[in-house]
Amino acid sequence: MNYQHEPVLLEEVIHYLNPKSGYSVIDCTLGGGGHAAAILKKIGKKGKLLGIDLDPLAIEATKQKVKKTKLLKNLTIAQDNFKNLKQISNVHKFNKVNNILLDLGLSSGQLQDQSRGFSFLAQGELDMRFGPGSGLTANTILNSWTETELYQIFKNYGEEKLAKPISRKIIEFRKSEQFKSPD
Repeated sequence: MNYQHEPVLLEEVIHYLNPKSGYSVIDCTLGGGGHAAAILKKIGKKGKLLGIDLDPLAIEATKQKVKKTKLLKNLTIAQDNFKNLKQISNVHKFNKVNNILLDLGLSSGQLQDQSRGFSFLAQGELDMRFGPGSGLTANTILNSWTETELYQIFKNYGEEKLAKPISRKIIEFRKSEQFKSPD
């Protein structure tokens, strides 16, 4: 699968982030590298960028995009979750930074890869992880979590108004069969 993602609001992000030559910047969600490449062009050879992403395909796409800018040596990459930002920035000595960017959500590359299970339009595994080994799969959660735990994720993370009946239906369904990926 060829990982493709172009940021939707690239010009606006660069305008408001306003990175300058020599800046030290952290991009907490590399995606396909669109923001990273644009930031590197602005901060130039004197600047440095720390890019973080859990998704190994996003990291590879970023490397390919940044190679074209001839500023790859100014990019440090960490395959990790941005929730560990403090530890990541300490390890890579990005303790004084001018900008931090978080572009939250799914990328086109993740949605289009049906093996990841994010798409509503394509059959795929019940996975929904940002990278291999990066936590529980959707399959595990649907087949083993309690009704209360399911309710909590639908209510708190999905802001789903029908969290309780959805959770109840999942538990009911599991009594007769397990959730599984389509054949």
